[in-house]
Formats: sequence, C-alpha cells, structure tokens
Amino acid sequence: MIKSIISFVLILLLQQHSFGQTVIWDSVAPRTTDNNIETGAYNLRHYMVRTNQDTMNTLVVFLPGTFRQPNNYLFIMEQLALMGYHVIGLMYKTDPAINPICKTTDDITCHWRARMETIDGTDRHPSVSVNVPNSILNRLAKVLQYTINTHPGEGWDQYYTGSAIQWSRIIVTGHSQGASLSGIIGKEFSPKRVVMFSVMDYLLSGNIPDWVDNQINHERYYALIHPKDEQVPFTAAQVGWEKLGMTEYGSMCNIDCNSYPFRNLHILYTTYTPATTQVDKYHNG
Repeated sequence: MIKSIISFVLILLLQQHSFGQTVIWDSVAPRTTDNNIETGAYNLRHYMVRTNQDTMNTLVVFLPGTFRQPNNYLFIMEQLALMGYHVIGLMYKTDPAINPICKTTDDITCHWRARMETIDGTDRHPSVSVNVPNSILNRLAKVLQYTINTHPGEGWDQYYTGSAIQWSRIIVTGHSQGASLSGIIGKEFSPKRVVMFSVMDYLLSGNIPDWVDNQINHERYYALIHPKDEQVPFTAAQVGWEKLGMTEYGSMCNIDCNSYPFRNLHILYTTYTPATTQVDKYHNG
C-alpha cells in the first residue's frame, strides 16, 4: 500500500534525495519543556527526528491537521530526516477547524485572527482559546531549547539562537489546518519555505481572506491538493493560489502524468485515489 501521496510529493518539493541512513528519534510531552503548557489532549508528544548525516542545516517543522497529532505523520517525518533535515513534528492546539467557522462570515480578517491566536497566543477571535504558553511560537521555542540541552552537538542550536527562532533556516509545512497556519507563518515570519497540503482558506461570498490576498514571500510557497478534496473546493484553492502569487511560476501540474521536477511549478495536484477507508479520504489520504 502506498503510505501517503502527501509524503511522496513532500519529498519532491524539497528537491533532495535520501540514501540509507540511521534515523534517530526522540519525543517529549510539551509540558515537560514548559510547566505553563496545559496538560490533556494538547500535551501529546512532540517528535524530534534526525539522522547521523543531517547535512541540510535546515529544520522542517510539521504542523498536524485538526484533531490530529504528530504521531499521525511519522512516515513523513522519517523521510524528511533521511533527506538530511532536522525535523520537528509539533503538537499544538489543533482545534477548532477554522474554515467552517469563518467561511460563512464574509469577514476577510476572520481566518487571520483565528489562526494568529493559535500561532502567538494573543486574544483575537472568540472561537479560539490559546494563550501565549500554549501558542505555536512558544511550543516551538521551548521544544528547541529542550532539544538543544538534551542533544548537544547535534545541530539543533542553529535553529534557536540569541533567544530567538531562526526562521531563515526553517521550512514550515503542514496538513489541513497545519497548512493554513504554515501559510500565515510564511507571511509573518519569513521562513525559508512554506509547503501546504490539502488546504486553502476561503469565504463562501467569494471575497478573499486578507492573509491570502497577499503576495509577500510568494516565491517560497508550494502547495498540493486533490481536486476532490472534501473540505476545500478546488475552485477556491485555485483562486487562493493566484492571490498568493504562486501562479507567477505557472498554473499547476498534475503529478500523475508528469515527472519530477514537475516543470518547477509551485502548485501541484493529484487525481490519485487514496488507498484508505478513513473519512474524507481525498482530504486526509
């Protein structure tokens, strides 16, 4: 069985190849890194992964989708590590799903306000309840500090120096909600690259969320979606990609009938039918 079409394309997008190396895993409960982080469902473990040949000097931060956790994406993290990247699968407060809340409002600020609260913990949206200790920024900073201290000499210190996250050395990626959060992080913090899977923030009115109608750093953005995605209308995704500036590099490419490097386009889609029985198989497969 094919493990994940997302994993396959993620490898291609990052444009590197893996050769047999030993994968080194570690994991930690978020609260272990900071006593102010809450216990319970959002204290599920972060995963930190590398190999003995972590040659890329780049960290990939993977953000799970709604109601998911890093443990659901172990195969992706392993493949990234084999390509020479340091990898963190970051646990954060993954609910509520934001598109269902915002898409009927016709409020172009809704998605950004809700997602930025998850990112930095500043109160901006009534449907989201994330404080600073539980924010993505704090969780990432604290797991980096923890890993630097527990794994000295393994290169983690290049991603957090001078009490600051070093975004220029970090690729941010994610699935579904995690992908939209990655997209906003790409606008606010200028990471090295943004790779988004199975997502586009949109409004049913046809108006464009403000963070999407923004071409800052557009050269760093890549995306993959299935035209039959149950959560994101394909037409809405196409409009969003254009507004993000990603079509400057060409329209889009079907990976099923093209080969790497997919004409160097930034927008990919697949018509492959996932071999899974899970709900919303085109979105989650």
